[in-house]
Amino acid sequence: AVAHGVQGWQRCQGIDRRAGWALQAGDKKTAAPSFPSRPSFASAHARSTKTRALQAEKPSSPARPSAPRSRRRRSGPPTSVRSLVLEQLLRVEEKGAFAALASGDPGAEGAAMPLSAQDRRDVTRLTSDILRWKRKLDHIVDTVNGDYHRGGGASKGARRRPKPFQPSVRQLLRMGTFELYFSRKPSYVVNEYVQLAKLTDARKAAGLINSVLRKVSTYEDEERSEEDLLSMDREDLVECLGKEHSHPDWLLSRWVPGVGLK
Repeated sequence: AVAHGVQGWQRCQGIDRRAGWALQAGDKKTAAPSFPSRPSFASAHARSTKTRALQAEKPSSPARPSAPRSRRRRSGPPTSVRSLVLEQLLRVEEKGAFAALASGDPGAEGAAMPLSAQDRRDVTRLTSDILRWKRKLDHIVDTVNGDYHRGGGASKGARRRPKPFQPSVRQLLRMGTFELYFSRKPSYVVNEYVQLAKLTDARKAAGLINSVLRKVSTYEDEERSEEDLLSMDREDLVECLGKEHSHPDWLLSRWVPGVGLK
């Protein structure tokens, strides 16, 4: 009741609540300040309708069709050049097959690998080069691996004979040695072969592959002069040249007497 009475008294006295001062009935010099009125709903609706009409008149760019999402199915480890080289080498070593092309097993129908032409050439080249230098690569691997089998013999400097490698482990070591020794690849290649070993049946030997290839990355050949070679026996000379140039002993035993050492 008191609030209604105060509001009624203010209206009778001409007091503007928004301005906070009295507007006298006969005073024409002062006037109440004007405040902008809020827009009505009809005017706001009209402006929004006009805006939509103008936007509709502008030419709109065609919408891009959304590409359907393809569901990728993981059907095993990804096919790489090194994994295919490993398969080719195992086929040649275990089954006695010839170095086939990178398209897969010639006897299998529809065995083409999803590789580019450059990758296929790399697979063929790596497979052929590793088979060509197989004896040299084995010599480097066995020399480096022999450093881990020192001691335990009759004398202090004796060596225990290393255990034979698993076929897949031997091929991985040959591949890594070829890239490190002949291709002069940086040492990060070692990790590539360790990861490849974990995807095959050589996963238990991943640590061995890592340690041997680390040693191969710092391997250097023993330098021999011509006098050192001439002082060797014929059998030792043939074996030394065979390991150095990756030739069979029976071939060198014919070459050395026929054409000479040089």
